[in-house]
Formats: sequence, C-alpha cells, structure tokens
Amino acid sequence: MRHKDARVPIESAPVLLKRLSRGLGRTKPPKSLYHYTSAEGLLGILATKSIRATSIRYMNDTREFQLALALAEREIDARIPSNGPRYLRGMHSLLLDALRHTHEVDVFVTCFSENGDVLSQWRGYTPAGQGYSIGIASATLMASSGKKAEHQLGACIYDSERAGTLIARIVNAVVRYAERERVHDSAHASRVHRESFHLFSQLLSLAGPRIKDPAFKEEAEWRLIAAATAFEQPGPSFRAGRSTLVPYYLFPFAQDNGRFGVREIIISPTADPKLSSQAVGALLGSHRLSPVTVRSSSAPYRNW
Repeated sequence: MRHKDARVPIESAPVLLKRLSRGLGRTKPPKSLYHYTSAEGLLGILATKSIRATSIRYMNDTREFQLALALAEREIDARIPSNGPRYLRGMHSLLLDALRHTHEVDVFVTCFSENGDVLSQWRGYTPAGQGYSIGIASATLMASSGKKAEHQLGACIYDSERAGTLIARIVNAVVRYAERERVHDSAHASRVHRESFHLFSQLLSLAGPRIKDPAFKEEAEWRLIAAATAFEQPGPSFRAGRSTLVPYYLFPFAQDNGRFGVREIIISPTADPKLSSQAVGALLGSHRLSPVTVRSSSAPYRNW
C-alpha cells in the first residue's frame, strides 16, 4: 500500500468537466451573451452589478436534468456489466445510487443566448412590451465569482449523440479513478467509494444543466452553472415565481478592462420605442454607466 500522501489527487469537478467536454461543441463563448429579462430584472442587475442564478429545479424546461439522468443510467449499465467482477458490481450500485441522490447537490443556473434580438425569446422570457435583452461581456461572466474554479460557463448541448458522449466520458472518468485508487489503496475501499460517489454526483450536477431537449435549440443557450457551495452568501435568497417561491444566488460581475460587464441593452417590441430608449439611457446615467449601446428590437411584432 502506498503512502497516503502519494494518492492520486482528485481534480475539482469543474476542471475535470471542462477537460471532458473538449470536442463536443463550442467551448469559447462569443464576446457578448444576452440575458432576456423584465424591467424589474434590469433594475436589479444594474443596481447590484450582479445577476441571479436560479435553482435548476425551478427552470421552465420540465425535462431539466432528466435527460442527463437517463443517459447516465444507460451508460452505467453499458459500461459496468452486472455479471462482472465484484468490485465493478459495487461500482454499478454506487453510481446508480449517486443518480438517485443527484438532486441533493443543489445547482444554480443563469441563462444566456448568443442572440440578443429573437422573437421567440421576447415571447418566452419577457413581459409583453416591457422586456430587455442585456448584452454582457463573456469575459466578466467567466470571472464573475470569487471562487472561479467552482463555476462554469458552457454552451448547451442539443445533440443527443454529443450529450451521450459527454455522459460516457464522465462515467469512464469516475470508474478509472476508482480503479486506480483501488489498486493503490485497497485497504480503504470505503474512502474510494465515498470519493467516487461525490465526484460522480458533482460532475453530473454540473453537466446535466447543459443537456437540453432539441426543441430548445433555437435559443442557442449558454449557461453559467455552479453548486450552492460556489457562492459566498450563507444561503439563497428568494423571489416570487408564478406558482412558488424561487431560490437564487447572485453572481457578482467582474470588471472587464476596468469596465462594467453590460455592453448593450436591447428593448423589446414596445408601444413607444423612443420613450423607452430615453428611459433606459437615463437609468444608465443614474448609475454612471457608459458607454452602453441602447437600441430597440428590430422584430416587427405588436403584443400590446
């Protein structure tokens, strides 16, 4: 048995997931990403210089996370045969148990689109005639938390084959880690199982929110994802949702070359675009934020 100080270190889940995601889609975001919100949301973002991250369990996609869990269960069954060696059968049971407890790792998500003026986004995510699309520098989002290693900005995966590949890589990475540790430290099987359980739960919790149904592909979504432990606040805050209270944390914006992260504000189709633009300009001036481009949506849509 090797000395305990010579153990194979566990990469943090966000760092490992970033490596496992290579080649499965875009890894470098565009210069700006857009967050669609209400007037209340715009006021809050500018006042606090931060943006809300909502618990994944309260998102609008009813299949959030379920796609990832189904892929993971299928991959566990394929990767670890039930008639294999005893230690592999143990891993099979352990990983399936981790799936059942994944919901206990509370993950918080902020959603962005690559496109700042899309009619379906205005309809789906902003109040009629009172919406805003806030263009935020990606550089400030990637460094928006004091614990940089514990959050990720990633593009959503709408392709089932690529999603399956990512989940397969996660399962393989955890099994390989457990096998290495088992060989080098066979006297501490409980530790190996415990660490494998937590590593798998964390990886799946961070990867799951990026896997979305193809029906949402038009949104071209990127997500800022983190577990509750990544935030400096002692606990979540709450806002009123349509049917329940919704827990959230705040991601504070970093500075991008000394500038605030908001680069552009697009106003949704509205009855008086000129007046709305003047109001946004005055709001930015009250916060001493400039230069920020303000423009009205080009969508020929009337919903008032």
